[in-house]
Amino acid sequence: MEHSIAFAGRICLALIFLLAAYGKFSMRQFHLDAMKQVGVPLPALALPLTTVLDLGGALLIMSGTWLRYIVPTMVVYVALCTIFFYSRWFQKGKFDYMTSIEFTKNVALIGGLLLLIARDFTQTLT
Repeated sequence: MEHSIAFAGRICLALIFLLAAYGKFSMRQFHLDAMKQVGVPLPALALPLTTVLDLGGALLIMSGTWLRYIVPTMVVYVALCTIFFYSRWFQKGKFDYMTSIEFTKNVALIGGLLLLIARDFTQTLT
């Protein structure tokens, strides 16, 4: 039962990365323009790299393979995305509700990934 719950949790965490990869494949120019607008360095290189990271990270998280390597990588990736795309919700002299929701969602995603690291680490010790 515990393994089924852990698998379901990994699927839920991976889903957002799968959808992000699909979006980057299907709406390439939109994502490239967004990266340029927020100041992502080398957006033409960053877009394919993040697409591969989204897809590969999702598949590895779902399968439970190499979690101790891919999950910290995904934490750093999500943190960087959060800083570049969603940290501006408290700027410009006004509150942007939707951006604050995206920011909070990414913080929660980082929390879920950190729990996955903790679970993998405690299973290694036992």
